[in-house]
Amino acid sequence: DWGQPYSCDQWASQFNLTYPIIDDAQHKLYDAFGTGYVPHNVVIDHNMVVRHSDAGFSLSGITDLITTILAEIKAEGS
Repeated sequence: DWGQPYSCDQWASQFNLTYPIIDDAQHKLYDAFGTGYVPHNVVIDHNMVVRHSDAGFSLSGITDLITTILAEIKAEGS
C-alpha cells in the first residue's frame, strides 16, 4: 500500500473490484511497469501481452479493456 489509505485488499473491497489484484509489496512488478505513481494498473492478456500499463485508477477504463480483450478471445475461438 506504500503508505496509502488502503491496502490492496482494502482497495479491492472499497471499490468493489472483482478482478484479480496482485499485492506487489516487494515492488518486483512495479519496477518492471511502474511510472512513479501508486496505484499502477497493468492488464496482461491471455497471451501474456501487456495491454495496459498506467498510473492512477479508472474502473471503467480497465473493465472496458477487459471486456474488449474477452471479445477478442471469443472471436479468435470462432
